[in-house]
Amino acid sequence: MSFVPSMLCTRLRRGARRTLALCALPVLAGGTSNAWSQAEDPWAPAAYFARSDDPPPAERPARDRWPDRDDQLAVLDDEDLDRWAAQANLGRAQAAINAGDHLAFRIPQARGNCAKAIRWYRRAEELGSDLAASRLGAVYSDDDCPQRNLGVAIDWWRKGVDRGSFESARALSRHLSERGTRHYDPVLALAYAEVAADNPEPWRDIVPPPADPAAIAPELTPGQISEARGIAAAAREAMRARAAGFAAAPPEETLLDRDLAESTVRIVAIDDLRECERNLIGNCRGVRRLAYVRVINASEEFLRCSFEVDTIEGKRNTPTTLQRETLVAPHARRFLRLGRISGTPGSDALRADCAPVRGYAEAVTRGTCIAQPAEPFDLESVYPKRAQEVGMEGRVELYVATNAREGAPLLVEVSRSSAAPLLEAAALDAARRMHYRSDCDAGYRRFAMEFRMVW
Repeated sequence: MSFVPSMLCTRLRRGARRTLALCALPVLAGGTSNAWSQAEDPWAPAAYFARSDDPPPAERPARDRWPDRDDQLAVLDDEDLDRWAAQANLGRAQAAINAGDHLAFRIPQARGNCAKAIRWYRRAEELGSDLAASRLGAVYSDDDCPQRNLGVAIDWWRKGVDRGSFESARALSRHLSERGTRHYDPVLALAYAEVAADNPEPWRDIVPPPADPAAIAPELTPGQISEARGIAAAAREAMRARAAGFAAAPPEETLLDRDLAESTVRIVAIDDLRECERNLIGNCRGVRRLAYVRVINASEEFLRCSFEVDTIEGKRNTPTTLQRETLVAPHARRFLRLGRISGTPGSDALRADCAPVRGYAEAVTRGTCIAQPAEPFDLESVYPKRAQEVGMEGRVELYVATNAREGAPLLVEVSRSSAAPLLEAAALDAARRMHYRSDCDAGYRRFAMEFRMVW
């Protein structure tokens, strides 16, 4: 089956009980006809190719959790231990934490994991991880571990509190308030119970919760309560000092700064996970950061720009190249996301190029210049079989720019999407293989491809 993909929706037969629907839906590309209305239309090229991506949020680092959600979601996959070990051996502190957590999660099934987890947590401590102390306290207090030593655990937890860990304060309050045990210390128990009570995140999902300060205080003399509150005040001050040391916004490093013809390009790495910033010894080896590009177009023409960064893919620990192609409107500044990088790429791993598209600005402001598909397209080839098998759905909105009255597009990019990367890639590939017609030397069009299952 074939179609002109500007307005059709078709069903692909997939058995007696279900069909798959793939729709190519028209999206208004703007009906403007002069420079002023082009500028006012947020989807016209002058406005669309002047807009920027949102920067990473200026969030403070999480105290007791893995900062990288991709790593956290992978904790159950056995093959991830190998990649974390490889990253840790190259100096990434967070990877050593991940390897230790991976093993510690499996301690009830394999007691030998205790020693392995301890080795990785100690390696993380050497590499400067601020999470290592809290993790070591947890393993040394684990009843399933032959290495169990509550005195050692308490020492690590006290370091963990100074590094901002409310989880360490919770653990201390519980263990130090247990009567009849070797480490019973109601003064320290009260101190850390009060610190744990300061946690801005609720403890309702944590079992057991911190010890209740109101239950400990009646057992103490006024002098002991004063001593406990002095210890708590010192711990709070250490935690405040630690928190105050973080910048308001994630730190940024310039990787590439280049002046091109009538434009300036800068590729930056932003420590949005605070993985480098939170390191106790300033170790930034192998950290995962977001790469963005800043582009300034000082010319009267649209610029067609391409950017590439060679890096290491975080989930499989294999080489990959982040790529982005786009237009930049005349006299515009854009801030565009490239993706997540590992470590700091060398200068030969960074590439940027911008060239003017002669006449595009004039053509766009003269009229509507709407590009239309010039030929039918094989619809059934678009929906990836792997996506169909798992019922993957989503809507991908595309922006197409052309620089000829008929032919292949100059540029296709995703403008908005509710789909997985697999479907985005399929939609991009389909739109790039189409030919378009326009009544201008430069044209543009927006349309959506909607992948959905119909039962």
